[in-house]
Amino acid sequence: MGPRYRAFFVYTAFVKWVKTILWSISNSPTMFYDARIESEWSSDTFDIDHRLVPHVQKNPAELTITKLTEEDQDLYHCRVDFLLSPTRNVGVNLTVTVLPRAPFIFDELNNKVDRTTGPHQEGDTLVLNCLVVGGRPPPHISWYSGESLVDESDGENEVPGVKENQLYLPLAREHAAPLTCRASNTKLVPPVSTTLHVELYLPVESVRISWSEGASNGTLRSGRRAVARCVARGSQPLPDVTWWLDHRHLTQHSNKVRLT
Repeated sequence: MGPRYRAFFVYTAFVKWVKTILWSISNSPTMFYDARIESEWSSDTFDIDHRLVPHVQKNPAELTITKLTEEDQDLYHCRVDFLLSPTRNVGVNLTVTVLPRAPFIFDELNNKVDRTTGPHQEGDTLVLNCLVVGGRPPPHISWYSGESLVDESDGENEVPGVKENQLYLPLAREHAAPLTCRASNTKLVPPVSTTLHVELYLPVESVRISWSEGASNGTLRSGRRAVARCVARGSQPLPDVTWWLDHRHLTQHSNKVRLT
């Protein structure tokens, strides 16, 4: 966890009835407050960077740990001695979630892939391996095409502390979207991720010819100017459109591109 996160340990007790408060980590004294003389003590061993802040005048009393690190995961105890009541002890296990690093993506030849993969043809099988280092607990790794889940079969890598998810994706038209590897080990924050642009070549899906000028109910008149329009949809990248009359290539035309 980073500097935005902190932990609170509280114990309900009215300060005017308290004699002493002792916080311990792994049964080793960490902070001590003597209400009789309003004196505080903290262990230099456990609070070298002064991240433990007691608030003994609050009700309930608090111990705040700022800028949590994975080393802060431990068993914490609070002991309160009262002036007239029996001593009370409270213990709590602090679990610190450590986020994994951003995923690394490699192709089937073990080359690192950044930003773009391809070009690929529709029907090709895309093979990529997503590696994630670190994280406690170990992260779950998944692949998304756009917002659609395409693979979540992650596993352990031969390197300790590394998890991986190898993707085998038969490419179809719907996969012409950003491809993202996500790693998550907590619901407290969004997953860490790495995204690739998939350069996917797609054939023309449909071609339609219509008359936009000079035709009446699809019938042409001799000597009158006629304009035909050809619309090609679904290709990536944009296609080259040519006109042919029987086997003769027509060159008197204009190519206008409109993206929809």
